[in-house]
Amino acid sequence: MNDLHLRSDIMVYSADQQLQLLVEVKARPLHPVNELDLEWSYEVRSEYGHFDCYFLLVTPERMLLFTPGELGKGSEVFSADSTAVLSRQLDTNRFPLRQLDGVELASLVYSWLMFTQFKSEEELLADPNQQWVVKLGLHAAIFHGDIQQEAA
Repeated sequence: MNDLHLRSDIMVYSADQQLQLLVEVKARPLHPVNELDLEWSYEVRSEYGHFDCYFLLVTPERMLLFTPGELGKGSEVFSADSTAVLSRQLDTNRFPLRQLDGVELASLVYSWLMFTQFKSEEELLADPNQQWVVKLGLHAAIFHGDIQQEAA
């Protein structure tokens, strides 16, 4: 295993054990992540240098999914509202994502990925907040795969 993905919070493999997704969770990012200012997000993505798999950067505000490929050379970035995506795993009105620490937010993302990888495409497409997982090919890449979370 490459040392570069040892730093990621979560690694997701396909059913045939090929690395498909690196997940970095930032509960307290230095800069709020929004759709207009992606510079910091690109810097975080570039640190991993593993461009042949998906990369998901999660903050309390946004989820940014980078598709496989080098930045500026084929990789696309999709942005989703973290609260909307994760609201089925946690009552986010009662427990806002901003109040979670890094371990708690990473565990929540892990739980969401566990449920997502075993749902059918039809179930995900029926939920407007989950459609992007199918449309960008992530679901097919991780379906029935293996998820590993770094120890806290």
